[in-house]
Amino acid sequence: MDLLPLSDGKLAVVERKGVITAYSDEPNGAPLQIMLDISDIMFCCEYRHDGIYAAALDPQFEDFPFLYVYYRTLDEHPAEGEEVTQFEGRLQLARFRVEDGQAVRDSGLIMLEAPQPYKWHYAGAIRFGADGMLYIATGSNSSNWTQSLQTLHGKILRIDVRGATPEQLYRVPPDNPFVDDPESLPEIWIYGMKNRGAWISRPTAGCLSPM
Repeated sequence: MDLLPLSDGKLAVVERKGVITAYSDEPNGAPLQIMLDISDIMFCCEYRHDGIYAAALDPQFEDFPFLYVYYRTLDEHPAEGEEVTQFEGRLQLARFRVEDGQAVRDSGLIMLEAPQPYKWHYAGAIRFGADGMLYIATGSNSSNWTQSLQTLHGKILRIDVRGATPEQLYRVPPDNPFVDDPESLPEIWIYGMKNRGAWISRPTAGCLSPM
């Protein structure tokens, strides 16, 4: 689902099933170590829109050694071998501290989440911009959600995750377009985005914000 270049020349391969592994950058290089395994807390892979969607390393990794992971989880996980019949779940963005090349599971901090009650059109990528902000593409199970400024669905969000704590999970940049609108969620950067798979979001006709 994603590739993350590491500072030591290795490459982190993000697998949909919930595992991130560091590989050598040499051709046919063997896997070196598992950086993170969250397969037990997320939902995959009944449908093509499940699992991990994306991951990102802090752009100032030497000073802020954090790995951000974007995935879907169910409210109630079925027992092993049991068929999934209830799809109520959540998108989650979690941050993990990285030590000696491995993400520390116990350091996981869920920074943002949004309910996702249906089977498809969940989410997209996460990327740090040149401004240091984190951009998050959220899917939409309903085209009506893409137009609402009171839901996180069907949007690209922009948040400041630097210095996040359990008490303050993130900050909203003061130059976000709806930050002074009391009837809109301040995290929204662009609205009118309807997901078409785990990677691609495209604007529905005439629905982009006036940025």
